[in-house]
Amino acid sequence: AFIVNAMSDDEEMQTRDGEVKKYISHAPDWRSDKLTKLYSEIDAIPDPNPDAAAKSRQQLRGDIIPNAVPPKAKVVSTRVRQWMVKPELLNANEDWMISGRVGPNGKAWGDDKDSIDD
Repeated sequence: AFIVNAMSDDEEMQTRDGEVKKYISHAPDWRSDKLTKLYSEIDAIPDPNPDAAAKSRQQLRGDIIPNAVPPKAKVVSTRVRQWMVKPELLNANEDWMISGRVGPNGKAWGDDKDSIDD
């Protein structure tokens, strides 16, 4: 869940002088409820270093990106996993499993084996 391919796209909000003050995160619509809940729970945890948090740019949640497609990955370790994708979208897009977009869950999620790189 903590790979770049699973993260939201960020959009910069700039002030009139061009300085970036905020980021707006746009989540893809293919995210499963379980993954969405995981990210929400992590975002709700207070920053252990509030001084550093005060200096960082504010993050806002923007609109969900409709009709998004998980990005392709050349190696299994950087693919989005099945549990991260809404089941109905995975069922409707079976090619995602063979095209390098979505990988099997692995032993941690009950599969018989872990995947190896293609």
